[in-house]
Order: sequence, then C-alpha cells, then structure tokens
Amino acid sequence: VVAFFEEGIDPTSATGTANEIGSGDVRFAPVATIAPGSTATFKIKAMPKQAGNLAFRAEAVCEADGSKQAQQC
Repeated sequence: VVAFFEEGIDPTSATGTANEIGSGDVRFAPVATIAPGSTATFKIKAMPKQAGNLAFRAEAVCEADGSKQAQQC
C-alpha cells in the first residue's frame, strides 16, 4: 500500500505494517496474506500547511497477479 499526498499536506505518522514516511508519501511494507473475509487496516495522520481542498491518493497492489486498486479523495 502506498499513499500519496498533494503539495500542501504532509504525512506525520502511520500505522498498519512497517512503513516509511517520505516527503508527500507513505509506503507500507507488504502484507504476506489476507484471508478471505479478513481485513487489513492502515492509518495515516497528516498535517495541512494551508487551508483549502487537498488531494490524497491510496494505491494497493497485489504482487501475485499484478492487479492494482486506487482511490483518490
């Protein structure tokens, strides 16, 4: 899972799996498996540098089959 932040908002902390917080992104370590019906939860706290509408995009990639899911808000 990788999260991307628009200019003007910086990630400050993250939980879920081991992670690396960069300038404008958070990269989580891969999850080995997720059983059917189970969930994996990733949380990120971020601080805006300015008021206004700021975008956030999350991407999840399945390395086994190469599929990707993304959501932007």
